[in-house]
Amino acid sequence: MHFGETGVGKSVIAYDLFERTRESKARLPVIINFSTQTSSRRTWYMIESKLLNRRDYFAAPPGQSVVLIIDDFNMPAPDTFGSQPPLELLRQMLGTGGWQDRTLLAFRAVKGVFTVAACGPTGGGRNKVSQRLTVLFTQLWVPQPNEKSFVRIFNSILMEYIYTAFCWWNERIGPTDCQGFS
Repeated sequence: MHFGETGVGKSVIAYDLFERTRESKARLPVIINFSTQTSSRRTWYMIESKLLNRRDYFAAPPGQSVVLIIDDFNMPAPDTFGSQPPLELLRQMLGTGGWQDRTLLAFRAVKGVFTVAACGPTGGGRNKVSQRLTVLFTQLWVPQPNEKSFVRIFNSILMEYIYTAFCWWNERIGPTDCQGFS
């Protein structure tokens, strides 16, 4: 789980790590962007749609694993009782290795699923995540970059845009410094 302020690149890090390992086609992505309106049913459907339904368990396709990439992990709004149903579903899956099947009303194991999450600090629509869930993750803090790093990031984005939009012109201006824009 990646923690950090807004704009430090938590989601980019998660997507980049996945893309670097994707070439082998052994990993199947499930990208979920949580919001305050995200329901446990939608979360369940998004995960289950990538899994094969076996007799008494759900599993990733043969030779593959499913990687859940969850952005804005702490966005789901708490219900009347203070719980966050999408997060409780994930806690059940991570903590017990499966979940209660909605149709059979029996426990079904979930196999071959790995979870990567990104969340910002509480406040501004983001809610506190239960410690019962956060202990199931390895937690990484992504620090705020300094101004020099922001300028470098902005330069690389700007130069990529200039190169693609004005390819003929890019050869004439060469590398530029965008200090004036920061």
